[in-house]
Amino acid sequence: MRTTALALALALLPVQVEPPGEASEPSLRELSIDDALAVLARETGRTVIPDPALQGMRLSVVTGGTLDLATVMGVLWMNGVLVLDKPEGLAVYLERNLQQREIGSPTSMEGEGPSREGVGEVYITAAVPVRHADPNGIFAVLRQIITRARGRVGDIVYVRGADVLIVKDLASNVAYYRRLVEALDVPARDEGVRRVDLGHLSAAQARAMVEEVWPAAPAATSAPGEAGAPAVEATETDTVVVVDRRGPSLAPPPVRVVELPSGRAVVLVGQDPAVRQAATLLAAADTAD
Repeated sequence: MRTTALALALALLPVQVEPPGEASEPSLRELSIDDALAVLARETGRTVIPDPALQGMRLSVVTGGTLDLATVMGVLWMNGVLVLDKPEGLAVYLERNLQQREIGSPTSMEGEGPSREGVGEVYITAAVPVRHADPNGIFAVLRQIITRARGRVGDIVYVRGADVLIVKDLASNVAYYRRLVEALDVPARDEGVRRVDLGHLSAAQARAMVEEVWPAAPAATSAPGEAGAPAVEATETDTVVVVDRRGPSLAPPPVRVVELPSGRAVVLVGQDPAVRQAATLLAAADTAD
């Protein structure tokens, strides 16, 4: 009853709009959160369930015409407000509060419960299998992206043995993560080599980050060039990498890191999928804080 009364009250709130055919020049207008939610309730016919933290929030919008649903949804998104499509109605949260507010709430599995197109996001859980590449490496890449996302609303868990990633996030984000996994999860090919130039990380930091995911192999006890001592060398000018494949393997990790003399670049050497995963990991991490 309380929720229904709230939705009815929002729908009855006065919202100043331009009459049809009398649109004025675009101008900056101040909009209260109550005005925005009133439009949302009226245009969708849905129950609106606002986050208490939204109370008193003021928004700004540049418009010269009717304050329609598309404009309101855009203004909310630009101000860090998410509209979540739930069975009981449209839950409206500050983006930074979504995880806390939804703790313990069941979510639909990916593909279950059709979304209402264009009216809010859907919070879902998806199981994403990793069939070819190193699942721990792909997990590290996705975790880096999710934890650095604006307002962070997602979580990810790696299920060892089953080689499955469990992702809980907005449906649009899950679709992006799935495409990223598909791009990285390819059968192993010949050894790959890639140079990664760094803008913010140092080469030592990049090496430590990669080796946290793919620990370095034990140091060789034999001299370079002898059996069992693979050697990797690099020069700053031409990135020459020489790998000595003679003798038994020391079971090296799927990707190794060579720091270049400048300290502002590294060379990744190893199995091609792991090299690409490590490069993606460094690209996501190499940003200004």
